[in-house]
Amino acid sequence: MKAMILAAGRGERMQPLTNKTPKPLLKVGGRPLIEYHLHRLARAGVKEVVINIAYLGHQIRDYLGDSFSPDACESVTDHWGSESLGNEPCRLAISYSEEPEPLETAGAILHALPLLGDSPFLLVNGDIWTDYPFETLLNNQPYNGLEQQNLAHVVLVNNPEHNLEGDFSLSDNEAAINNERRLLNKRSEKNYTFSGISVINPKLLMDYPNKREKFPLAEVLRFGIEHQQISAEVYAGQWRDIGTVERLKSLDSYLKDGLAQ
Repeated sequence: MKAMILAAGRGERMQPLTNKTPKPLLKVGGRPLIEYHLHRLARAGVKEVVINIAYLGHQIRDYLGDSFSPDACESVTDHWGSESLGNEPCRLAISYSEEPEPLETAGAILHALPLLGDSPFLLVNGDIWTDYPFETLLNNQPYNGLEQQNLAHVVLVNNPEHNLEGDFSLSDNEAAINNERRLLNKRSEKNYTFSGISVINPKLLMDYPNKREKFPLAEVLRFGIEHQQISAEVYAGQWRDIGTVERLKSLDSYLKDGLAQ
């Protein structure tokens, strides 16, 4: 399964830090934010990743090049506290989806489909930090245990202080429950926040009747909810939305204190 990292945003709430540096290259714990995703994706077994770029995107391309190879899988997994993969190769081939301007999340996916292909892919927001085990999504594609019409699986988290009302809820239909995976639903009394992590079948985008150059994924997910095409799970581990300078500094302190080891 390929992966896509969304990295084209302007990071306006991160100014002045993003005036000359794209948000994915801002450093936390001594390394650029995007590297944490690349390490975890490589460790999970992903071989190809597509990164969309727009604002200061040349810096991301110049920094990463066309591949990403951790010094050793073993050192990567030790750093993130997961089972070692020994000396197995974990090189990521990187391709770039260049946008004339940021196209929002769904617009970015449509623009990148020639690089992503027709199969489901793992999608990750570039401005989050998490210890979510991506390998669980690779080993459990969204069709497993669900009806064949299911076209996406999203990871939810408990609502952070900056999004207390949440984004989505989970279906109460017992028939939809399978290994703690349930159908995604619109907001109700008990809501969760979309983590920015998901597996998307391109068919979900292609079937959406209101496609345009620039539009958000949340809009497409709500369409999928109407057709009972989206499954979801709640992740209780570490997850942070790095949307402000204060949150970036908080994560930097967390990582430097060794709490993520």
